[in-house]
Amino acid sequence: MYFLSVPYDMIHSGRDKKTGKTIAIYLFGATQAVLQLPEQFKEMQTGPREVGSPNQDPITADKRCHFFPQLNVLLTIPPTNDKIVAHPLNIRQILHDNGVDYLYVTTIAPLGKVSTPYRFKLEAASKAGGVKFALQSGPASLTISSDGTVAWNAPAKPAEETVIVSLKDRSGQEALHTFRIVITE
Repeated sequence: MYFLSVPYDMIHSGRDKKTGKTIAIYLFGATQAVLQLPEQFKEMQTGPREVGSPNQDPITADKRCHFFPQLNVLLTIPPTNDKIVAHPLNIRQILHDNGVDYLYVTTIAPLGKVSTPYRFKLEAASKAGGVKFALQSGPASLTISSDGTVAWNAPAKPAEETVIVSLKDRSGQEALHTFRIVITE
């Protein structure tokens, strides 16, 4: 699991004026960035900000950057609000190249249909390999096999359920992953 650190003044100067930093990507629980972008994306830079004016941009910097590791892409929404720019970013390759020990889930839970068996397989990335899964919390009758297969008989009405899974790799590294199952008509 990742999170982005987006500098407060990113949109107007390309980097935080106090620290000189640009967007950084962190693994959950880590204190060091996995990746610090060397330069800000040109499309994100504009002139001086109009703080407190009626022309102040309603979209903050943190809402202009979206990272999708499953797709190896970082999306940015420039201040012009007229496009979405896709930047290729293969985080698994970056982790491998930098010698970082990693363990995280790479799949997104699909939507389910009411009164239909719900089934999909969780996939994980791990430097050590040999990932095993275990259910920690979830709806009644939901199961997760050690290989990551999620199985559940979806309810007769639309629902949203939170599931927490633990995973452990061959080196003994452990992580928790939380996801939501959405059941629609």
